Amino acid sequence: MKHVDKLREDWAKHCRVHCWKYRDKVRALNEKVKTLQIERDSYLGIHEYHNADMKDEDIEIAKKQLKECSPIKFQEFAKREFAKDYKEIVGVHDLTEQDRLFFRIYFYREYLGSKVNDVIKLLGTNYKAYYKVYSAGMKLFFPEDETQEISEVG
Repeated sequence: MKHVDKLREDWAKHCRVHCWKYRDKVRALNEKVKTLQIERDSYLGIHEYHNADMKDEDIEIAKKQLKECSPIKFQEFAKREFAKDYKEIVGVHDLTEQDRLFFRIYFYREYLGSKVNDVIKLLGTNYKAYYKVYSAGMKLFFPEDETQEISEVG
């Protein structure tokens, strides 16, 4: 779980930097959306529906730009970090279906901080299959960390 805490700290730092970087643009876009909504309402008031539709399109574009300026969610950040680590870990191995399942389990456990029961429910498997896949993957890819999961259950 130390890894998850570190990821959350890195994500929070990323969000702070991102918010600081885009604060002026976000402020300007929020003002633009408010102005466009007022203009749209005024067009609707005088029954100019074509112009109101054009303002609706402009509002949607501004909202899309606002969404692009907002920081990413933790799950997206964790996926990016996992992708970087995954390339290093896997290297030149040809992955089997069991290896892919192991990395799915590993992502949920080590990057999102999910509990064993939650991962088992999410993957639709049972405890025996979960531990078989997990222990085989740990032996293959992380031989130094192999005893960590066993001690958690015991």
